[in-house]
Amino acid sequence: MQMIYMATFNCLCCKIHTHILFQRTNEL
Repeated sequence: MQMIYMATFNCLCCKIHTHILFQRTNEL
């Protein structure tokens, strides 16, 4: 159960990080 939770958390962080990177790239 813990591994599934960690994987979901990592996926969420990855999506948020990619979203922030994408927004910053659009601003340039």
